[in-house]
Amino acid sequence: MSCLLLAIALVAADPKIDLQQYLVETDHLIRIAKYEEALERCIWFHDHALEHDPNMVGVRASFALLSWSNLASKYPPARKAMIDRRNQATKELLDGKGGVMLFLDAVALNRELKENDKTVELFEAKKLDLIRKHLGPLDQAFETIRKRYDEDYEKLAADWENSGRARDFLKADFERQVLRLIKYAVALGESENARQIQTRAIEVLDRESIRNAIPAPNMPRK
Repeated sequence: MSCLLLAIALVAADPKIDLQQYLVETDHLIRIAKYEEALERCIWFHDHALEHDPNMVGVRASFALLSWSNLASKYPPARKAMIDRRNQATKELLDGKGGVMLFLDAVALNRELKENDKTVELFEAKKLDLIRKHLGPLDQAFETIRKRYDEDYEKLAADWENSGRARDFLKADFERQVLRLIKYAVALGESENARQIQTRAIEVLDRESIRNAIPAPNMPRK
């Protein structure tokens, strides 16, 4: 069944899809080596999940992509599909299209593909104007990251004893995003904004890397 037919069948069967269960079933298909069907489901979730539940934005960029990346390690067409989505997002951004969600998609896909150099190339191509345009006010970007972290963390409370790995992943992802945001703020000359983001981030997750994220005065940045 094609991705389009799969989407039509799902919506026709139940307009209120249980997206969490959908991901569980997709992971099961990966485990039993039904790779083609699993790939169709990964693509459908990436393309359509937010149409059904906008609150899945964090899950879509973390757990869902992690599953897709796991599939890609076993099934080359899955990696090609990820690359195709990344390349399309990058092209639209460089053409001046899309918004912050598309920007974050490109960054997240590069992360799972272990091609963060592509993110650097994207920044270099559009320089700091790209960051200003697609991230908007950096304090608001931090609030989006924080809210997503809080919402995803809260979802794990129902199965607290068995969610240790997922909690560790969420913390690491929050740390990465905050460090990147502080780096952007410093590069844009928004030092006060960078310090405010740092302070607010430490209130959520106190990590040494966040405390040391802003270079000391008169010290070269690494």
